[in-house]
This record gives sequence, C-alpha cells and structure tokens, in this order.
Amino acid sequence: MYRWWVLGITTLVQLTAALASLGIGAWGPYAKLRWGLSDSHIGLLAATANGATIAGLFLLAPRLDRIGERRLISGGLLVLALAMGLLGTCGGPLSSALIMLMIGAGYTPIQPAGGKAVFQWFPARQRGLAMGVRQAALPLGGAVAAAVIPPLIDGQGWNGAMLWLATAMLACALLFGLSYRPAAAAAASRSGRGWIALWRAYGGDPGFRQVAAIGCVLVAAQTALSLYWMLFLMARYHHPLAQAARALLLLQAAGTLGRLGLAAASDHVAGGRKTIVFGAGFGMTALLLILSVLPAWPPGLAGGLLTGGLGFIAFGWYAPWLTWVAERADASRIGEALGLAMAINQIAIAAAPLACALLLRLHGGYTPVWAGLSALVATGLGYGWYQGRSGKVR
Repeated sequence: MYRWWVLGITTLVQLTAALASLGIGAWGPYAKLRWGLSDSHIGLLAATANGATIAGLFLLAPRLDRIGERRLISGGLLVLALAMGLLGTCGGPLSSALIMLMIGAGYTPIQPAGGKAVFQWFPARQRGLAMGVRQAALPLGGAVAAAVIPPLIDGQGWNGAMLWLATAMLACALLFGLSYRPAAAAAASRSGRGWIALWRAYGGDPGFRQVAAIGCVLVAAQTALSLYWMLFLMARYHHPLAQAARALLLLQAAGTLGRLGLAAASDHVAGGRKTIVFGAGFGMTALLLILSVLPAWPPGLAGGLLTGGLGFIAFGWYAPWLTWVAERADASRIGEALGLAMAINQIAIAAAPLACALLLRLHGGYTPVWAGLSALVATGLGYGWYQGRSGKVR
C-alpha cells in the first residue's frame, strides 16, 4: 500500500511546485500594476523561468537515473521556497527576472523525477490513472493559485502572500525528503550517457520524434492559455479582474478533471495513450481557432462550457503523453527518456510566451495568437502522424 502514499506525496509535490511555476498567471496582473509592466513583459518573465528549466533539464536528463528522486525533488522544492520568499521582497522587473530564473531551476527536477517515481511504483494496468492523478496536480495547482494568490495579495499584501507560498514549499520539501523511498523493484540504473550519445539513442527513433513533436505543440498551446487567459479576457472582452480570475480557476479546474479522465481512459481505449493524445490535439486545434474569431464572449453557461471544455483537453493530454514516453523507454532509463522529452518540451514552453508577446506587440490583439497556435498544433499532429507511419512505433 506504500505506492498509494507515493502517489499522494508526489501529487502534493506537483501541486505545491505548480504554485510557483504557474503562479505568474495569477500574480501577473498584480505585477503589472506594481511595476508598470505590459502583457508582453509578463510573457517575458514567464519565458525567463522556462529558459532556466530548459538548461536544467538538458543538464539533468543524462543523470536523472543516478541521482535519485528524493534528492532531486527535495532540493528543487527548497530552491522554489527560497525564490518565492525573495519574490516578496524584490524591487522591480529586473530583480523579479533573476528570481524567475531561480523558479525555473527549482522546478526543473520536479516533473521527471516525480513521474519516474509514480511509474516505477505502479503496474501497467494502473499506470495511466496513477500518472493522471499526479499530473492532475499541475492544473489543480494553477487553479489553487488562481483561487488563493489574489485573495492572499489583497489580504496579506504582496510580501505576505509570497512568504506564505514559500512556507508551503519548504514544508513539502521536508515531508517528501523524510518519507519517500524508491521502489524495490526498480531497475538498476546504468552509468549515465553524455548528451551526444543520448540524442543518438533517441533522435533517430521515429517513435520518439513522434511523441516529442506532439508534446511540443500541445504544451506550447497549454502554456499560452495558462499565462494569457486572464489577460485575454480582460483585454478583449473587458472582464473585470475578479471575473477573469474566476475564469482562470475554471480553466485550471477543468484541466484537473481532464488529466484524471483522459489518463484513466488511456488505460482502456484502443490505441491507449496515443489515441487520447491525438484526440486532444484535434480538439485543441478546433477550439483555438474558434477563440481567434469569436466576436463576443458567450453569456452564462455557454461561456463556462467553452472555458471548461478548453481546459479539459488543453491540460488533460499531458498525463497520457507522459505515460506514453515512459512506456517506450528501457526500464533502467526511464528518467533520461522523460528528461529528454521534457527538455524538448521546455523549449516550446519557453518559446510560446516569447512568440505570443511578439504577436501582441506587433498586432495589439489576441486573434493572431490563438490562430497561430491552432495552426502550430495542426502542424505538429501532421508531423507526428508522418513519423508514426515511417516506422513501427508504440
């Protein structure tokens, strides 16, 4: 029964870390007022954190199977706690950019090490659901951030709110470090490979190219939605800040349900993880295209269904995708496969805010942002389909 504790504690870790990695979507509007920033500046801050995560994943991926999950996750949470504490005292956009580098570095090991921990503790028949429960904590963390951070800032002030978040991350680091142990049946890790050998092992595999390409385009769209949803509703449809915050909460909450529902379905549908990921991609292509041309926000229930449906698929695909990556890897190299796939994904996560910020600066509106992302997802799905036909892939 210890595996259920592992699932619970890694889920808590993911949720707590998401308060830092996704928190900018909730505190970004306050930072705009505090430091006189624009929407594109918020995108650049997010890209700064994502850039640090890219570098961290490329450094860590060949070593993930040797270092061990306990040290990686506990250390990452400690860095996040320090970063959030410093964010409460920083004096402007330059110092906040340096702190965003710390947030990116601290978040680096959380996803691959936590995914490996869950994967090793659960059998194949429960793996999709277990991974989905853990990954549901990422949009849930975004939803908690949207629900908690604005009231915290309003009630405790900027400094007090960041101190509360730092305390939560410190407590989680101690809890995980004291309670986690690796699976006894885990395959022994081999000596780490360098990046050239690692890329040779995976880069020539059509199956890996397929899963990596699809993950890149889907995570780019997911990142843009997380970062810009509140700002989009406020700028285009003139939603008040409180109403836009509730919409972000709904988007993230629906994403939590999506990660649970789509992950559970991937254990049972024909084609498994691949069917779910492709289906989510087609749905995202259509909904993003609708957003790009929607003249007025639908009233009442219709608007809620649009937000909820978008969140369900835009976040729900990730857990089946992550399981798909891990199941393709050798048992002793799960960490490096996850690390490499996530490092490639992180490039898209960093590039998406930059591209969106550029489009906003050039065009002054969100129509090209959503239309461009719709086209990007469609292109990635087409490339993934082509790679799937070029070799026998799982």
